[in-house]
Amino acid sequence: MTTTARPQSSCSEVRSTGPDPRSCPLDIIAGDLRRARKVCEDLDAISGSETLDPDLTRQALRGLRTDLPRHLRDTTEDLLPLLRRRCPSGDGLARSLARIGNDLDLARDGLPDLCNLVARCLGTGCPPTVPDAVTLACGTRRLRRYLMAGKAILLPLARSLLTARDRQTLCLRLQERRGTDPGRFRRGSAP
Repeated sequence: MTTTARPQSSCSEVRSTGPDPRSCPLDIIAGDLRRARKVCEDLDAISGSETLDPDLTRQALRGLRTDLPRHLRDTTEDLLPLLRRRCPSGDGLARSLARIGNDLDLARDGLPDLCNLVARCLGTGCPPTVPDAVTLACGTRRLRRYLMAGKAILLPLARSLLTARDRQTLCLRLQERRGTDPGRFRRGSAP
């Protein structure tokens, strides 16, 4: 397999001060993955508890309703298409990206049920029933499967394959989705 070396661009090309969407978009996605893993840990704690911790449950619900959907959308609409365009033709990367896309779809499709279940627990003040705990565990397992692939495959691929222009495009899309001013970022210059 022969691949063409791509110029490595540093995150400083799209970095700004502070942890905001003007930072390197791959650092933002990595942070999203860490926060999603924390949501999974919270869901594990909720499903295994005998009493419900309302603060933990609210935190998990917030992650399920805001952070996770936004991250999954970032990946589905922006990161995966960019990676598909940059993958060398004829190798197994395209198949791997397709499998990751399927895992992502399964995780995304299960979010409404997880949100409803966690919201119901919060509303009743009771921990999940045994069947609900099983549902939480299955949903968390689907999320973790995608998250592991995101950390182990997507991010390293993105760091090696995406060009500076790809990163700028990704940065703009992340800014738009997070409600920051994309006009501050001009093509060819740092924000």
